[in-house]
Amino acid sequence: MSQDTCAVLAAVYPLVLITVVLEQRSLHLDLRRRKWFRRATLVVVAAALVGLAMSIIGVQTQGLSWVPGGVNWLMAGLAIIGLGALLLAVLATLELEEDSDVLGR
Repeated sequence: MSQDTCAVLAAVYPLVLITVVLEQRSLHLDLRRRKWFRRATLVVVAAALVGLAMSIIGVQTQGLSWVPGGVNWLMAGLAIIGLGALLLAVLATLELEEDSDVLGR
């Protein structure tokens, strides 16, 4: 993984972290309280933090070798897929709230 790729990922990880933290407020409270959701969020945040640290190290050391670069890509994939799942959950929660408002519940 080159230094430029590490720099791009180092810029993406903070955006993922901020979005995960801010979009959780939009979720229904029952979903946020579920144990599996808390664990999944913890995994996404941990992956983003580990990936951010590895990317910063890659920028400082002129890139990462094959194994650390692969782990960094794995962390990026995990963080981005987790963010996508969170955004889908936000959309589903909003639709459920709109449906209950229309039905008068």
